[in-house]
Amino acid sequence: MTERIIPLISHCKQEKISISLLLSSLRLIEKGLIRKQSELNEYLKRRAKYEPRILKDIEKVERLIVESNIIK
Repeated sequence: MTERIIPLISHCKQEKISISLLLSSLRLIEKGLIRKQSELNEYLKRRAKYEPRILKDIEKVERLIVESNIIK
């Protein structure tokens, strides 16, 4: 999975997307706590509720994860 994460991180750096949001999402996926796109969406919505500054990054992070085929 590491080889797929590095390009995602570099994309986040280029687009100025929250890397911590990406990494925390990927960590939960790796642990098996998030298995579906709907679960990822719910997690990201909860994160946005507590951290409103990342609201704009949520859709981008979700799109990156889904497009990289890490989650379906």
